[in-house]
Amino acid sequence: MRLVGEFHTLLAEQAGSPLLADFVNATVARTSLILARYGRPHLAECGIDEHVQLIEALKEQDRTRAMEIMDRHLHAFEDRAYAEEAPQTDISAILSRYVGTKD
Repeated sequence: MRLVGEFHTLLAEQAGSPLLADFVNATVARTSLILARYGRPHLAECGIDEHVQLIEALKEQDRTRAMEIMDRHLHAFEDRAYAEEAPQTDISAILSRYVGTKD
């Protein structure tokens, strides 16, 4: 989850807008905690294929394709984040799955 957050933050920084970078950094911090509490258990992959497709579109300077990929990515993220079961309530139990991991 940490690496996914770093990817999004670095991508925003590459846009050259401090405002966007700050917004994404804050959003990543908040959504990471929300996902840890309410998200599906195997969310860490966060659409790696979508990230690769986005990087390719950006390298090709294909704005339309990049925007389509981002739109799909955000909607897919929303779908992956939805938990159908009751959330855990103990924050230490939620965060314990991340203790001692390097990724």
